[in-house]
Amino acid sequence: KARITGMILNDGGIDVDDLHIDIATGMCSEVKNIKGKEIQIERKLRNPIITLFKKIVKSKAGVITVAEAIEGEDIKLEYTIAKRVTGRRINIGKGCQIELVQYSDSVEVSPKATVRTKEQI
Repeated sequence: KARITGMILNDGGIDVDDLHIDIATGMCSEVKNIKGKEIQIERKLRNPIITLFKKIVKSKAGVITVAEAIEGEDIKLEYTIAKRVTGRRINIGKGCQIELVQYSDSVEVSPKATVRTKEQI
């Protein structure tokens, strides 16, 4: 089990059963691959000044970019950019830009997200 809060820069991968990432507003994170059973990525607005600034300029800071893939069982994402997301139950939330979603049971996509291709496997 791992919980990451703030910013992450990782040229390799993260492989853990239960992963929760809270992306800090105002910072951009990057990782090559993420693997696990339960994966949750969300953005937390902790600083009221940054929240106000974000509303004024509509900043895209506070995004995590996954260069290759996210693979897991239950996946819930916000503000994530990825080439491929593969899992059983997938929830693509606001601010996501995903090239390919591969799912076996279910997929939900927010109207505030972009998914190029959905494929049931």
